[in-house]
Amino acid sequence: MAGQAATIEGRTAAGETDYHVRCLPQDFPQWTQTAEGSSGIWTIATPTLSLGTARSHYIVVFDEHGVPVWWYKARRVPIDAKLLPQPGGQGPAIAFSSFPASSEEYQVRRLDGTFVRRVVSPDGQIDDHELQLDSNGDYAFLVYAPKTGVDLTAFGGPADATVLQGEIEEVNAAGKLVWSWSTDGHVSMSESARWVKTILSMPVALSGGVQATTSSTRTRSRSGSRPCCCRCARPTASTPSTGPRGRSSGSSAARRRPRA
Repeated sequence: MAGQAATIEGRTAAGETDYHVRCLPQDFPQWTQTAEGSSGIWTIATPTLSLGTARSHYIVVFDEHGVPVWWYKARRVPIDAKLLPQPGGQGPAIAFSSFPASSEEYQVRRLDGTFVRRVVSPDGQIDDHELQLDSNGDYAFLVYAPKTGVDLTAFGGPADATVLQGEIEEVNAAGKLVWSWSTDGHVSMSESARWVKTILSMPVALSGGVQATTSSTRTRSRSGSRPCCCRCARPTASTPSTGPRGRSSGSSAARRRPRA
């Protein structure tokens, strides 16, 4: 039966060794491990999101030997699972989104499967990548906000298009928006020119829009700035942070540097 475990004690001339055996669910995804020696690194993964048709619903923690030591079966196909610390000494938790991104949320669950919270955007569709938890308990993530009336004829697109512009948002533990930054006005369409044909060939269904520019990652540096990598654009922008926390659409002083 899934989850049942046994310990086998092995004895050789060199001494005794314990071997731990645990039964996996019948629908557990197949996997292989190739390694030389032991790295000491454990891995959390969602080995269920396939470009083909074979999809299941597991989040798995593999030890350094490639052995699944923890798993959780989600209702939908999970993506971007990560281990997050929890405040108040509650121990770690697993956060994950679902594919496709129309779920518009992240779930946070303790290792025993207990539901902790949902992380949602107050005013946009949350992306299914890059959720981060700050040391102060705030959650940061990406959202896509529709922008209408965009002329894409220079790139072979329609003259009156709806595009999805990437925004970075930060919410506190109560879910209140405390900071945001938008690519609108800071990342031009020309900076995404090499990607536009690909983007136009794969329009998304949300509000009939096409994704024009997107942010990719967000972190906070020691100086308080928030480096933002825009994967569809040439430069990397460092977004300004506000003093007293509040909504910000960025600043013309946002620094940009050539991508290494």
